[in-house]
Amino acid sequence: MIETLITGSGVNRYRRVEPGSVSVLPAALVLGAVQFLIGAVTARFPSYWGDEAATLTVSQRSLPDMFALLAHVDAVHGVYYLIQGLFLSVVGTDPFPARMLSVTAVAATVGFTVILGARLAGPRVGIFAGVVASFLPGLIWAGSELRSVALTALLAVLTMLALERATRRGSAPAWGLYALMLTCATWLFVFSALLAIPAAALAVSRTCTRPFLWSSCLAGLASLPIVVATSTQVGQVSWISTQPGELLKGALIGQYFFGQRPYYAFGHPTAHFATALMVLSLGIVAWFTYASFRRRQWSLWMIGVAWTLLPTVILVGMTALGKPVYLERYLTFTAPGLCLLVGAALAVMSPQKGVAILTVFCLLATPILVSQKREGFKPNNFAAMARVVEDRKVPGAAVIYSDVRAYGVPMAYPEQFSGVEDVALDAGPLETATFWGSVVPANELDLTKLKGRQVFVLARTVQPDASAGAAGSDGARPSDPYIARLVDAGCIEEEVSAVTILTAHILMC
Repeated sequence: MIETLITGSGVNRYRRVEPGSVSVLPAALVLGAVQFLIGAVTARFPSYWGDEAATLTVSQRSLPDMFALLAHVDAVHGVYYLIQGLFLSVVGTDPFPARMLSVTAVAATVGFTVILGARLAGPRVGIFAGVVASFLPGLIWAGSELRSVALTALLAVLTMLALERATRRGSAPAWGLYALMLTCATWLFVFSALLAIPAAALAVSRTCTRPFLWSSCLAGLASLPIVVATSTQVGQVSWISTQPGELLKGALIGQYFFGQRPYYAFGHPTAHFATALMVLSLGIVAWFTYASFRRRQWSLWMIGVAWTLLPTVILVGMTALGKPVYLERYLTFTAPGLCLLVGAALAVMSPQKGVAILTVFCLLATPILVSQKREGFKPNNFAAMARVVEDRKVPGAAVIYSDVRAYGVPMAYPEQFSGVEDVALDAGPLETATFWGSVVPANELDLTKLKGRQVFVLARTVQPDASAGAAGSDGARPSDPYIARLVDAGCIEEEVSAVTILTAHILMC
């Protein structure tokens, strides 16, 4: 039995019905299919960026080489690298086919959100939640990302669906399936273990505490190896900002209402739409909080808050206390929880009011969703940097990667670097069991093989801002040791092209 919302005489309330008495499968299929088509058509537009390049370099390695890297870094993404590696071995690394796994995962998340909402509180809640999911920027951006975030959202919904089924059936296999789904979610991305919080809220609301505790403990034991492995590698995210202002901006706006974006995005016009969407959503949830407690029907509210607010508070709180673990994308798996909260609130309203507010929500989200499909609406625009090299290279050109992370550009777009010789490589990524390998120090660079050649130096851009996307902006470190060495040797700097966080210096020696 589940609670479902009914409306009559201007009073909205819940009654108990059997799940499946009103099928939402057609709505789930339609919303999922529409999302899949939109995601597939637009998957090729956004540029690859640094994190996606990391996926490309690791997931295409042999198992021994992959495990050699994961032994000291990025174990948190190990399972995803294995899955994506198998997928890339079939479809290749072009952005369109490579991102189809994420496109499919987001589409499936939308569809299963409809089903989960319907099973928790009836068909109206499910359909409203599914439409919200189709327009929530913090979920939809994941479809164009070659990372695990889309799969984390999908596994979150499937885990909650498995738990909902277990609370109804009460059988050992049903509880075992829930434990298996929670284990898979945690192995895919360790912070997904926080799904145990909304799962506990659902189990308590269904008075299934004892089997829930047993199955969750089983999942915890099965997940212990990945938890231990990742806990030894937390130093790799020490760069994450712990500034209160940045954390607040990320948690309130970026996490759900912006999605992945350039570093200058809060100065972009779409930031106004994201802020408005945040204000509207908080207002909807605040109203639903009031309505839930007034009617003494707070089970769905409790599940939604436990799914969205509590994991965010935990990670933001840890980061604010000096243990940096919070990035907005780390909590993409909580996005379906917000969809349920907003969807349930809209369903409690009168049909006219609910549809009207949903329409405003979708209109505010649309400019953000459109911006997400632009080439440059990610932290790095590797496609633009690759074009700089392709358009300006001459026969015999050489390249120096002053920042080894710039190796992600040719990894993402190898054809644009055809014929350009890497003259500073010291040891490759497989030899060093790292993402990008190592380069020789500037003072050991062999200048004799550069005489008479064009040289690209790809360096880190200092303090990227909104102007950094324009070619010719001089934002790179003036004291870059490789550029200083080349200039001292008589090379002439002919052009500087800055693209987000990377700058290409073009010299003739």
